[in-house]
This record gives sequence, C-alpha cells and structure tokens, in this order.
Amino acid sequence: MTPALRAALAVLVAATALSAGPLHAQEAAQSPGEQSVEARETPWQVNCTPAAEGGTMECSMVKSLVQADGDRIFAQAAVVAGEPFTMRLLAPHGMSLAEGVKVQVDGREVAAAAYRTSLPGGVVAVIDLTPELEGTLRFGNQMRVEGVQNNGAALAFQLSLSGFAASIDKLR
Repeated sequence: MTPALRAALAVLVAATALSAGPLHAQEAAQSPGEQSVEARETPWQVNCTPAAEGGTMECSMVKSLVQADGDRIFAQAAVVAGEPFTMRLLAPHGMSLAEGVKVQVDGREVAAAAYRTSLPGGVVAVIDLTPELEGTLRFGNQMRVEGVQNNGAALAFQLSLSGFAASIDKLR
C-alpha cells in the first residue's frame, strides 16, 4: 500500500470518530426497492494532519452520513489532496464488490469505480477527481452514490454538495 493511499485511508478511519455536529435528517436511499436508512448529514469538513515524514501536511475534506439511531457512520465521501486529488467513497459492508459504485450529480452519471479495500467501517471505492468531475461537483446540488448489496438489493445514498466548492478551495 502506498503512503498516499495509507494516509487517505487513515483520514476515512479518523473521520468516523468525528462528532456529527449540527445535522438534518436524510434518507440514505430514495428509489423503490432500495434499502432505506435514516441518517443525518454532516457538513463538508476540512482536516489536515502532519505527514509521517517531512514537514508537509496531508489534507482532505470529508462529508458523512451518520445513522440517526446512534453515531455510527453509514457512508462517507472524502476528497484527498494530492496529485491527483482523489475522492474516496465509504459504503457499508455487505456491498457486492464486483458491482462497484456509480456516482450521479443532479441525476447525471459522472463516475463509476470498483471497491478497492475494506476498513472496519465499510468498503472503499476510489475515484480520481478530474477537472471535469471537480467542476461538476462544485456546481452541483446533490451527489448520489449507488451500489448493489450482496443480496442483490440496490443501495444508494445522497450527499448535499452545498459547501463543496468552499471546502475544496481550502485544499487547493
């Protein structure tokens, strides 16, 4: 595992321990036949930590869906600064790894990725944040992440893109 991937995964693990702050209720799944989980959404949070080697900082921005009945992270998106910037999507365990995830912004599919690894909190897919994808996320309203569970049932979650542009500007 490369140092950059290890650092990005550490960001996702560390973010699961963060408190959710002021939130509003949101359903994680929206279409008929999909699993529905009541969750609250955190704002985009920019986090920087000292790099293990050298004096540079490793920075990311994270948005989570926290299950309403507790403080467990249901799903999460993180943008990790680097060359290139990457988006890490954390989905619950039990996802069909072969199916991967599809990402839509305002109803239009903009990316797809395979799951790359598993963490204690779920499975992780990684997408390079191309200039086109970043622009779509900056000016979009809602990001929807879709996948298939091992039992064949669809699972999707939505994240507001409000605050995305301001947060990513802090990473640049």
